[in-house]
Amino acid sequence: ADHNKNMGAVIVFNDLQERLDQKRRLDQRNELIALGLDASGLGSWEWQRSDNQMRWSANIYKILEMDEGSFSGELADVFEYIHPQDVAGVRLVDELAKQSLEVTDFCCRMFTGLGRVIWVAGKYRYFLGVDDRIFRARGVLWDSTDEALLQEDNREKTKALQRSNKE
Repeated sequence: ADHNKNMGAVIVFNDLQERLDQKRRLDQRNELIALGLDASGLGSWEWQRSDNQMRWSANIYKILEMDEGSFSGELADVFEYIHPQDVAGVRLVDELAKQSLEVTDFCCRMFTGLGRVIWVAGKYRYFLGVDDRIFRARGVLWDSTDEALLQEDNREKTKALQRSNKE
């Protein structure tokens, strides 16, 4: 018997149009999200356990007055930009975020590439993989300097008002 003869054929038809339509809709949605982030002044970031790298959007570089791509991507290097008085608080918030796996708010002072200190605020969360280990974190941040300064001004005015009421 000749084992090299074709015994039959399998013909598979795939309708690629549905996949192309899904990709087009996804691309359009992602474009709208990017436009919204840009218009709102939000920067986005993502960390992947697989390579332990943090990736920043162009808006984060703008917020931090840095050349795009100048951040190393090393997670430990993020703390070089965080004000020393805020590092412990940021680490604590991050530990709580890892435990809760909920959307977490944060606020801290950061150094810009021009040496200025600004306030940033943001939201992020960690995600579990199929192995029940954290495999990714995603978040957004924005420059909250004006809001922080306004809150400080309000605190000072409230204290002054309380002092004057005591007199």
